[in-house]
Amino acid sequence: MLLQHGNIPTLLISSAQMAKQIMKTHDTSFCSRSPSLGAKRIFYNFLDLAFTPYGDHWRRTRKIFVSQLLNSRTNPSFLHAREVEVGHLIDYLSEASPNPVNLDEKMFNLVGGVIDKVAFGKRRRGKKFQGQELKDVLDEVMDVLNGFSAEEFFPFLGWIIDSVTGHRARLNICFQKLDSYLEMVLDEHLNQEMQNGEDEDLVDVFIRLSKDNSGVFLSKEHIKALLMNTFLGGVDTTAITMVWAMSELVKNSRGMQKVQEEIRGNLGMKQKVDSDDLKKLIYLNIVMKETLRLHPAVPLLIPHQRMQHCK
Repeated sequence: MLLQHGNIPTLLISSAQMAKQIMKTHDTSFCSRSPSLGAKRIFYNFLDLAFTPYGDHWRRTRKIFVSQLLNSRTNPSFLHAREVEVGHLIDYLSEASPNPVNLDEKMFNLVGGVIDKVAFGKRRRGKKFQGQELKDVLDEVMDVLNGFSAEEFFPFLGWIIDSVTGHRARLNICFQKLDSYLEMVLDEHLNQEMQNGEDEDLVDVFIRLSKDNSGVFLSKEHIKALLMNTFLGGVDTTAITMVWAMSELVKNSRGMQKVQEEIRGNLGMKQKVDSDDLKKLIYLNIVMKETLRLHPAVPLLIPHQRMQHCK
């Protein structure tokens, strides 16, 4: 279905066959991102990974994420942070039993705590910044990015509408809050040398890459844009998926029993599941994949932009 959104022609893909054509067969023709004024402001003129147009910068940035951030062998401290936070959650749930627990809140705290430690080296959840928690600032940023911007669809007059509705002002305020916060974090890391035995966090990785001779150039704006990607893309989606998985298991007692039996059968004499056990938990992996199918955390993908003509 072809829709004309103001100045932007938009093709809506709603069938599996067309999705395969766009996302697989002609992926190189449609892999770039549609420029968004909100994303341009928040992510320092598209210096991030999620919203940057396809090109050399995207390839270099993706290589950094894959080799340095998504590889537990490269940074075992990231894996340790996850295990510590999960351990805290399990201890809390054990102590809270049999009282009811707000699972949404605990899952968001779990994921937020992991990302805090991975990114900053210490937990910052719950701490105030300019009178607000970081989570509240991130929620505001997501609202602005998902909101309607008239200037994107009507470039000549839309900026007037955005000024009247306050969209422009909200965007600038959110950017200034988050930029000040990340600037403070970067200054802390630049002014403090790592102690012996101290785990390397995400900011340390970025600073190290910007200083070594690997050919990777990362300015302060690059680092802050990538940190924003980590927070905005990592907290909500992961926590929401885990909450939906638990909700489905609660509704399906047979599925819950199979998951419990599989975990207990693979644990043996151990007290808890570690990362090496996850590969053996086949049914649990199936449950997570089915959860993502039934309840995608992001039902609509970030809009793609056609780079060249294709049949």
